[in-house]
Amino acid sequence: MHAEFDGEMRKLSAFLQNRGEAVFASSDGASQSSSLVEAVKQAASKYCSRQEAIGSLNHVASAILRHRFDGVIAELYTVHASESEGEPPDAAAIGLWLDNLQGQHGYFAAPRRATERRARYVTGKPQPAPPPGMQASSSRQLDYVDVDQDVVRGFTITVDVPLNYLLVRLTPRYASVTPAECYVVALLSRAHLRLFWGFSKFRYLDWERTERVGPVEWASEQVLLRDLPALGLAAHRVCQSFADFVEGQLRAEYGVPTVTANAAE
Repeated sequence: MHAEFDGEMRKLSAFLQNRGEAVFASSDGASQSSSLVEAVKQAASKYCSRQEAIGSLNHVASAILRHRFDGVIAELYTVHASESEGEPPDAAAIGLWLDNLQGQHGYFAAPRRATERRARYVTGKPQPAPPPGMQASSSRQLDYVDVDQDVVRGFTITVDVPLNYLLVRLTPRYASVTPAECYVVALLSRAHLRLFWGFSKFRYLDWERTERVGPVEWASEQVLLRDLPALGLAAHRVCQSFADFVEGQLRAEYGVPTVTANAAE
């Protein structure tokens, strides 16, 4: 009788233990599900509608177009800021940035490709056999053939937005300085705006005509679309870096060093 009672108690104890483990497991699963839901909700708060995204884009564009340059820039140049059509110079660098991410960037843009015919060197036929008594050469003649190659030439914005890129041109007030330009591209995703900006300096070909010197070196920054203060600061950094670039070129050309705060004191 006691043996039967002990057996029943052991079964009951095992049942309650398993029941408890199941409850704890269910509780842990519910907690993890709640954490996942909260993470998704928190991420969703960063996303914008198309109208909100366009508003943020216009906010950045307006801050750059209305930026007031001072100091050396205001003294030596007239500033012309405008919206431009098409692509900026050396847009292939932005296209390559998009291409390298293989569509995993989230931005509404794509590399613009083209087919170019290029010469490629190939190994030709072996050299003809030498006359008797001479050592045969192991080298092969190099030939070249024309091949069609897929290349990235620029980028395409894949949504309808009111802006291709911004152009800020500095026109000299004096004959002893040359023009300079700043290009600003803004790409949109559902949550972020990515700015690309780059600068060009020019040289004179005669009394009026100029040409760009060197490639455009692009810089980039990503900002949340909903963070209007951060967008405004990013626009200011673009303009300030352009001013620093131009002033740095002038100081190098005329041998005038930058005066630091400590030196001024």
